[in-house]
Amino acid sequence: MLNVKSLHPYDGINKLNVCAYARISRDKEELETSLNEQIDFYTTTILSVHKWNFAGMYADDGISGSSIKGRVQFQTMIEKARAGEIDIILVKSISRFARNVIDLLSIIQELRVNGVEVLFEREGLSSLDVKCDS
Repeated sequence: MLNVKSLHPYDGINKLNVCAYARISRDKEELETSLNEQIDFYTTTILSVHKWNFAGMYADDGISGSSIKGRVQFQTMIEKARAGEIDIILVKSISRFARNVIDLLSIIQELRVNGVEVLFEREGLSSLDVKCDS
């Protein structure tokens, strides 16, 4: 189970659309296993929460996190979030989501304006937590 709690409003009726993003940057066998383990973990986690709908699993393999360019799955996920198809994005850590601080902050702010929460598991952070702004 996740070590971070969602702060996304839940009305008790409509399920939240939740997806996950995973990324590895090198093409090594142990990292492939790591990517598969992340995909399995997040898929199982999303499907186990009764108030969540599975909105997809997005993964970029062998792609650097220093830029969002070239990260096809990441860009697809962000477009779906912009279109209102995703409420919450689960990700292992901030560095898996973005390593470029400018990209990270601009995407998080845009998603927040659109009502999309990003949960960073390793750091135990929700992008909707106002402490993230400090």
